[in-house]
Amino acid sequence: MKKSILFSFLFLLSSISYAQVTVSGATTYPDANQAYLLNQSYFNINAQIQGFVPKDANTNSYYFDFSAMDKFWIVRKNNKWVIERANSGMALYPLYVSNTTSTEQNPPCDIVWQVWSGIQFEYGNTIAYTGNNESGITLAGSCVCPSMISTTINPTNIQLPILNNTDFNTIPNPHKGMLSYNTSLNNVPVVYDGASWNEVILNKSGTVAITGSIKYPIDVNMNSNSATAMLGVNSYAYVSNMGTVALTIPDANTSIGRQYLIVNHGTGAITLNIPIKLSYSSTVQTIAAGSTFNIISDGYNWHKVN
Repeated sequence: MKKSILFSFLFLLSSISYAQVTVSGATTYPDANQAYLLNQSYFNINAQIQGFVPKDANTNSYYFDFSAMDKFWIVRKNNKWVIERANSGMALYPLYVSNTTSTEQNPPCDIVWQVWSGIQFEYGNTIAYTGNNESGITLAGSCVCPSMISTTINPTNIQLPILNNTDFNTIPNPHKGMLSYNTSLNNVPVVYDGASWNEVILNKSGTVAITGSIKYPIDVNMNSNSATAMLGVNSYAYVSNMGTVALTIPDANTSIGRQYLIVNHGTGAITLNIPIKLSYSSTVQTIAAGSTFNIISDGYNWHKVN
């Protein structure tokens, strides 16, 4: 039970938002102007390509599915960010390479990009650099923006300093309770606890670490006096302690990834408005007294897990 609740809580947090980088302003290769989603399978997808160079360790890679043949990637290689085109798993074409080196996990928001010829199969061939640069390319979203080492108090808001990991390491004698904004952690507010800088909110592509316990991650419905009940978007579990119950759950196509725990400790059956798949070809729509169902939606059907 505790493991199931924790899984649902983690899934809920991970589905709230996702990392994305949007590229605009590219003129030599305008097809690179796309919205790229976080995809850490860069090695698995491209490792078979001749002259393949893996991305730098502990960095994020971003991906756009341009066509059946062509995919675009944003990756960091040898401390330089690259916007490249992959052709059907056969060749990698570097289009833009950052003009400066980087140690950040995510690409920079606003820098000068070198224009490469986009015809080289191997990264080791530096002839691919055309000698031209583009300064109008802008990245937005999960990217590292230039630092702003100042605080501004406005009538309606407070502008926190915008710093990266390098900037934080140079702050002299930081004090407990200091607040700032970290571009190296996918742009999240951070607070100094007297020993280290910690995220105030969850990093959009980070890992949840819980030292306490979860009591009610989302609603648990305890039913003992109603013949009808409904599970909504904030529900997690339903427990019946009575006779026959008609239980309504949402359509599977509106609830992809959602899990519900349905416990029948009553004396009659729970009848669902939607059949639950038990296998490829069999379904069930009633839960007998003394039974427990853990169900999950794949976006098409509800499936019984346990």
